Amino acid sequence: MAGARYWEVNHPVTAKKLWFQTWPGWIHGAYRVHALDVSDVHAADLLPSSGTFSGHLRDAEALYEGSNRNLVGVKNFISGTPQAAVLFGDTGAGKSALLCDLLAQTEPYYAYTVIIEEGLSYGIYTQLMGETPVIIQPDGDLTLNYFDTQGLPLSSLQLATCTAVVAQMAGKMADEDKQNLRSSLIFQYVDELYTAMCEDWQRAHGELLPEIARHAYATHRFKLKRMPVGSTYLEAWAELRDLLAAKDGFACELLALVSEEQISQMLRDFSMGKIMRNTALAWFKPEDYPRHTHLYEIMRHTPMRQHDRNTVRDLASLLAPWCAGGNYGKLFDGASNLSLTGRLAHFELGYIPDAAKELKALAGFLISNHMRQHIVTLPRGLWKRKIDEEMVRRLSVPGAEKIIEEEYTGFRKYNCWNISVIQQYAKFKQSPVRPLVMGNSKQFYFLKMSDLGDLEDIYKDVALPEITKQAINAYPSPENLPAGNRYSSLTYLHRTGGRPLCGTVHHRASRPMLYVSSSTGGDFDRRARALKQYPSVLEGVLAEARK
Repeated sequence: MAGARYWEVNHPVTAKKLWFQTWPGWIHGAYRVHALDVSDVHAADLLPSSGTFSGHLRDAEALYEGSNRNLVGVKNFISGTPQAAVLFGDTGAGKSALLCDLLAQTEPYYAYTVIIEEGLSYGIYTQLMGETPVIIQPDGDLTLNYFDTQGLPLSSLQLATCTAVVAQMAGKMADEDKQNLRSSLIFQYVDELYTAMCEDWQRAHGELLPEIARHAYATHRFKLKRMPVGSTYLEAWAELRDLLAAKDGFACELLALVSEEQISQMLRDFSMGKIMRNTALAWFKPEDYPRHTHLYEIMRHTPMRQHDRNTVRDLASLLAPWCAGGNYGKLFDGASNLSLTGRLAHFELGYIPDAAKELKALAGFLISNHMRQHIVTLPRGLWKRKIDEEMVRRLSVPGAEKIIEEEYTGFRKYNCWNISVIQQYAKFKQSPVRPLVMGNSKQFYFLKMSDLGDLEDIYKDVALPEITKQAINAYPSPENLPAGNRYSSLTYLHRTGGRPLCGTVHHRASRPMLYVSSSTGGDFDRRARALKQYPSVLEGVLAEARK
């Protein structure tokens, strides 16, 4: 009570009204002179009913503890729509432990999970799910063929992706106009290579052309009849494919009604050549697709007439180190041997040396492209999710913004939930995709952030209340809490159609979860060896955690 003051009211009616306004739960008074803004923790004490933060308790996918030992629910899908998310936090704030716990609680709802990280923070979790982390390194046996469409028709985005990859391999030019001219030149060779390889394939598989033409014509009709305005041919193809697999009556009838005359017309019509080429690629096997070596050879030995021969050859020389047998092995040159058919795909980029930053960025970019292609091939009704701890690093690749834009705007069509982990906020703050990511995200997880300048910038994007900014900055670090009461504090913010949900959550990780969510590669190697002595990974985790 030190420093407390009082006001004397002389008018009886005014005194009565002010007295009523001090009652818990009285919210009808208009007198605001002595009103005080308080946090939810203090306001809850003044309400006659429960006022603690509860998040989404109805049909919650995950449950956490609130700041008052209350229950808080988290949902990644609202009314069947994925709620894209971003997680912010300092080093050591508990990001890996929180995400491992969130993944574990929500695992039964999802048919496919992809994780892109650096540090093997999710290595033991991946083993618990019965999978093995895919470790990307220059001398490994993995091949990521950037020409591979993963069983889908060729799209303009795939062409742009290939062009961006090759442009990154050749190195960035200081002059932006020259860089754009180089990208335009690369695009012509990529497009021509697809055409040449498809023509060779069609000559060898002529018996499949009527079937390809039938599906191409049916997809075109399906796009006109059923797809919303602005839909792409690829989206129509994927949806028709799912309906055909489900024996949908309309889709089966649409395909059956394609006449032999219409098929012949498609095969004869020169204007339909591009559509036939793009659709035929969906029938390719991994060994049928163009390869990086093919692109290098046509640039080196058979440049187009309209291009300066020396310019094209110099560009080919810049691409030579990326061929199989070059500096980066067969990582980008050869038939793709990456399997994405399991429930979980975990990619680790930490084994790529820091000196090869362009390789790490390019590998992350290609992994995202392969993941995108695979998600499109899965039935739309299934829930998918993508956890990306390397989004900021991917931004150094030309064209990465377009991929990230599709992930945060177009993936909801395929029921894919995205969450990106932002630790190096200085780089993200200057990124051209920052407004896009922040604007399209519905959920935000704020662990301890020591930089008030970063919080001030975030405030401009998501309208954080002033008291919330102060709370995030004042959150204790887990290592500074007593061993018997250690937890991570975070603010969970969900922007819904009405009033945003915002409150504090405490994540108290169990010993097994702390064992699983180690954030260093050294811990993963040591623990992976220790777990081999047990009949199963789960039994090993429980036994080792008790130690």
